[in-house]
Amino acid sequence: MENLEFRAWYEDFCDGKWKMGELRSILWNRDAILIEVFSEDHLFIRPFNFILMPSTGVKDIKRTKEYSKGQKIYAGDIVRVSSDDYLRVIEWSEDEASFKARMLPNETDYIAPLYMNEGDFEVVGNIHQNPELLIARKK
Repeated sequence: MENLEFRAWYEDFCDGKWKMGELRSILWNRDAILIEVFSEDHLFIRPFNFILMPSTGVKDIKRTKEYSKGQKIYAGDIVRVSSDDYLRVIEWSEDEASFKARMLPNETDYIAPLYMNEGDFEVVGNIHQNPELLIARKK
């Protein structure tokens, strides 16, 4: 089994701002979960408030200098499906133990399994840093 990957949306205890960070480690004990995040300043910190975002194991179709093989897609990412140009949010479904792509805005009638369009996704943002995209119907 491959290692699970996460990123974290965390509150920086120095300035109180919420930031996205690369997860370095998860420390489990019987009372709490602690994480270490690689911060923007290239320091390892242990935030108290955080939201873990698991990786889907899928990369998007966009190729850039930074993401020559595509950008990793995580739960909470907002993606565009180029075949229909609609936006979707990636979510974890507890009931089906799989990732889903829910059409925006807040469509409960159309929630497709991730594999249905995974070769056609382009990450355009995420629910934490780009909440304005959650109300967008078409982009």
